[in-house]
Amino acid sequence: QYQRRVRGSGQSLMANEATLLLLALAGCSHAVALPEAAQFCIVGAGPGGLQLGHYLHRRQRDYLVIERSDKPGAFFRRYPRHRKLISLNKRFTGRVDKEFNLRHDWNSLLDHDEVPPMTTRSHERFPPADVLTAYLEEFGEAQRDRILYRTSVERVDRRGAGKFELLLDREGEPAVLRCQVVIMASGLWEPQTESALVSGMEHVVGYEELPTDGESFQEQTVLVLGIGNSGLETVDALAPWANYVHVVNPRAEETHTLTPSWETRYVGNPRAINAAVLDSYLLKSLDGGLGTPFPKQKLALFACSYAGQDSLEDQGRLARDALRPGGRSERVCVLPTDFDDVVTLGVDSEVMERAWAKELLERLGTRAVVGPGRARPQNLRMYRVPARTQSLSELQVGGTFTVVRISRWNISSEEEVHGLMRLASTIGSPNPLVYDTVVRCLGWRHNVSIYGNAARPFLQPNRKYAAMNSEYESVNINGLFFAGTLAHGKDFKRSAGGFIHGFRYTARALFRILERKYNDEPWPAVQFGVSNVSSIAAAASWMLRRINTASGPYQMVGVLGDGLLLLANGSMVGLQEIPGEYFHEQYKNFSRIFWHFGYYSQRQSLAESIAGGTKFEIHIWHATPADRSREMIRLVETFQTDWDNVANRRAIQAFLADKASAAAKKPASKEVQAWHSSIREMARQTQKISKATWTAGEVDLYVVNHLESRVELRRETEQTSRNGWMATIGIDPGESRVLTAHHGDRWVGTAAGQPRSSYSVDLANGKVQDFVIGSISPLEGQCMGVEADQC
Repeated sequence: QYQRRVRGSGQSLMANEATLLLLALAGCSHAVALPEAAQFCIVGAGPGGLQLGHYLHRRQRDYLVIERSDKPGAFFRRYPRHRKLISLNKRFTGRVDKEFNLRHDWNSLLDHDEVPPMTTRSHERFPPADVLTAYLEEFGEAQRDRILYRTSVERVDRRGAGKFELLLDREGEPAVLRCQVVIMASGLWEPQTESALVSGMEHVVGYEELPTDGESFQEQTVLVLGIGNSGLETVDALAPWANYVHVVNPRAEETHTLTPSWETRYVGNPRAINAAVLDSYLLKSLDGGLGTPFPKQKLALFACSYAGQDSLEDQGRLARDALRPGGRSERVCVLPTDFDDVVTLGVDSEVMERAWAKELLERLGTRAVVGPGRARPQNLRMYRVPARTQSLSELQVGGTFTVVRISRWNISSEEEVHGLMRLASTIGSPNPLVYDTVVRCLGWRHNVSIYGNAARPFLQPNRKYAAMNSEYESVNINGLFFAGTLAHGKDFKRSAGGFIHGFRYTARALFRILERKYNDEPWPAVQFGVSNVSSIAAAASWMLRRINTASGPYQMVGVLGDGLLLLANGSMVGLQEIPGEYFHEQYKNFSRIFWHFGYYSQRQSLAESIAGGTKFEIHIWHATPADRSREMIRLVETFQTDWDNVANRRAIQAFLADKASAAAKKPASKEVQAWHSSIREMARQTQKISKATWTAGEVDLYVVNHLESRVELRRETEQTSRNGWMATIGIDPGESRVLTAHHGDRWVGTAAGQPRSSYSVDLANGKVQDFVIGSISPLEGQCMGVEADQC
């Protein structure tokens, strides 16, 4: 089967057959003895857990990986359902630099040269998921004696500082494992099954239940709930078989329109590979939707067998029903409701005189409210167009309408559903909405049920990710860290940390953080001499080389970068691929430089990107000790992502010379002083820019109120500090909000008129920042089972 999947892939693929055969014969469920305790416990053997475990294994640390399945990568053995990855597999780049090539290999893990990368395993630009699962099995083989397969974590609890207790199920047998540190790398795998904008979800089929192709949907009419990648992937798989597929967005927390990745530059938004439905919709084939058929309303789903009588589509339904036993088909009917779940239909009064309509109203009785009303016809507009003037008139077209209102919970039979659908059909498009199958594709959620009271992390407003500090550690549970997709809360909607090509790097960063924290191992560093011409030139060359080749900062835009410490003796220390927030926090008492990739304007239209470039660029920051001042250089976008040219090199050398000279306590050489002077000459203030319009300084601020009282949140900026506070934003107990903020903003939360918490937005803390109001535990205002100083 594997050979058939990769047939035509060439000899380089066949080299893996022996290894795969050995893996198949040996199996990954090799029994590992369960010790009483381990220093590091990783929950999940997906790519994030494997990557972190790989580094711990190489250092021979005391760690275990706990995996509920019998093999690694369980999520990818099941998903995506239609078995096509959307992660890039670019085999050729024209470059020989391995680090550069990883920028365009989105599937391989890092630093395991014994395992051939994904680019040698498939010729396809977007490879099959089965190729990835085989790769992950091979990657995890070296850790075989450290992975507990067929072992599920039933509970994560804490018995004091540095004393975690995992309650396990080992193939039906209970067990306990004590851990000093717990790293959650289990990913997002629980399907999101509910939506505030849809009732009747018991009538849907879940994405997780779908077959791997669309053949079973032949000649069906299908509604897909969800306009993310799983929803669009499903539309694409079903479209060749179905009559047509509609796709709508039922997510209350998002806009109703599809926002593609090429406009947000966020890889988790709908991707072009899944966007064939856009062609169908925009060029007026039958497939489409992409928003909501009833703006500012909910959808109510009902089991039905409605076929109708009058329209062309009714005739098609009746013809299909005639071929089925009993002459009917099980379907799902959709009616719009308001947010109180009331169905409202404005029907032409002439329709209400028909016998079937009178019979329906008699059946509904007092459960329905019926009265006169006026409404604009759904699909009719009328204009008067004079021959000799430059304007025309739209005429008011109306009529006498009857309004029928009934709570969806008072609709008690299939006959009543059919009658209401027939009424709706007289209104016009998009009514009636009748489907053979409704598919739920609402994404995934964090399984928080496994956390005990003393180990339950605060969550961000999206309820997917924990609120984390700069070390990928829970803000309220010391020693609880997150890797893989669960670390994505630090860059959600801003960078690639929820995907292999992003979290392979955050896993490496977490490993280095754990090494510093628990084993006193320094961050990998590059030393440069005192600030003379040669050392400045060497530091500039190092920086430009990294800018042109480094894959970690390239993928983790605005999150990972390289830091340069400017020491008092004139020397410099370079720290590669370090989280910016962590760097500024750990080295805040140093004069320092940090560069990262960024979008000057992350969200912009396709037309703007084509006409004016994507604005993908380099941001080089300097900060003085205690952050008394900041300066930033932008290296603007280049078409071939090559920033090493004479002008950029000269500017970086001058910038380094300027900052190194200022940090050093002894005079710089004449040449360095000349460079120092040149940057002063180049940098003359020309105009003022408002921070609110400086899109490079925009961040997403995740605010959570853990107090027991309502908080009034206010933002203070330079302007409001002069003119008073802006209008307040109320946040109730337990409520959360996502706000657009800017570098330099100060937010203050007050409760009962008293200041309770404040937060200053600083780009050094990343593009996604958490403002947690209230530092108590989630339950009953106390840290249960934990000493107060550990709360």
